[in-house]
Amino acid sequence: MKMAETMTFSANGTGQQSINYNSRHAHMLVEDYGSVDSGKTRATRFLGIKPSRGGSSKEAIADWQTTINEILNLYNHSPFGKQSGGSLIGLVDILVKLTEMNTDHCAKEKKDAYEMEKLKNWAVNQQLGEEAMLEKTLQEIYANGCTKKNDTSCWWITKVRSFARGHQS
Repeated sequence: MKMAETMTFSANGTGQQSINYNSRHAHMLVEDYGSVDSGKTRATRFLGIKPSRGGSSKEAIADWQTTINEILNLYNHSPFGKQSGGSLIGLVDILVKLTEMNTDHCAKEKKDAYEMEKLKNWAVNQQLGEEAMLEKTLQEIYANGCTKKNDTSCWWITKVRSFARGHQS
């Protein structure tokens, strides 16, 4: 999932004695290490079957987030994850790669796809905001974020000021 450029999620559910079970899959292009030209091949990765408490879209999105976070935590703490790349992967990193969700024609799953699209838009905004912040100097951030000298709405400026006061000689 870390190396994939894009991915598609799919889920399908069934019920058994008032318990909803959902299977989840991720579809992506992955490196084909067996080929001579090191091309890419389509792959489907099984993300698990889990019971869900209810059938609402809100709970379905929370279950998706939990599933993805469990996989990312396993990867980030594994020796392979620590050796390859050195950077941790977060939920935002995966969501920005999401291109669509495969569903059947059920209205509930269409709503799940819509809610997941909103979550992806949030993730894209998070990533763009982080990149914009990294390009700025501390003075630019200070000028844009805190216009008044005694503005306490910028918690980080308050922390810097208190740290500076405590370390003055």
